[in-house]
Amino acid sequence: MTERSDYTERLNSLLERYLRDVELAEINHKPGEGIFGTKGGVKDDPCHDRLVRDLTAFFEEVQAAAPPSEELQELLSALYTAARGQDVPRGAYWMLVAVHGLSRPLVELLSVEDAAALARRYTADYPRRERFPAQQELVQALLKRGSVKEPRRRLF
Repeated sequence: MTERSDYTERLNSLLERYLRDVELAEINHKPGEGIFGTKGGVKDDPCHDRLVRDLTAFFEEVQAAAPPSEELQELLSALYTAARGQDVPRGAYWMLVAVHGLSRPLVELLSVEDAAALARRYTADYPRRERFPAQQELVQALLKRGSVKEPRRRLF
């Protein structure tokens, strides 16, 4: 197994474990838990915090290893498209999008071409009106690194 597939495989493993944990939380939560913003339910399950901790440690390891840009592009592309998967539980979508911001330090390790390609794909997949502030910062970093401007969308 190459290092390239190893990074992506490790990321996929972390994401798959998270998705399984969210599915279990959805199955096991009691009716009415977390309703109207009250405590409990899937939104308060510790699996969300575990994902953030695991991805933070993983990205720090990847950053320290400084793999080639093409490996990073593959890894980041897998992260950025995970929320768009068909089997994503309802309780996991927003967290899978929110963790995109954790990958921001890796952007500086991308080549100009790879950053530009990721920026084009990301801005197409996540329109400005749907982005969290952390996503907007990520897009700005990708655009800057890739030396490109965000395309303007026309209404008509």
